[in-house]
Amino acid sequence: MNLLKSTILYGSCDMHDIAYIQRIFRVGADSLEVGMKYLGYRIKPCKYKNNDWLWLVECFYKEIMG
Repeated sequence: MNLLKSTILYGSCDMHDIAYIQRIFRVGADSLEVGMKYLGYRIKPCKYKNNDWLWLVECFYKEIMG
C-alpha cells in the first residue's frame, strides 16, 4: 500500500472513527461526495455539474496559452 497515494473514503461515518483510522494507517481522508481520485481525475458517485469540470478547462487553457 502506497501511503502517499492512499485515501480513506467515507460516507456517513463518525469523524472520530475516521480520525482513529487515519492515525493507524497514516493516510488522508475524503468524503464520497467529493469523489475519489483515479489516475489524477475525480470520480464522483453522483452526477457531475459544470463547476466540476473547471479544473479541466483551466488545464486546456494553460496548454493553449503556454
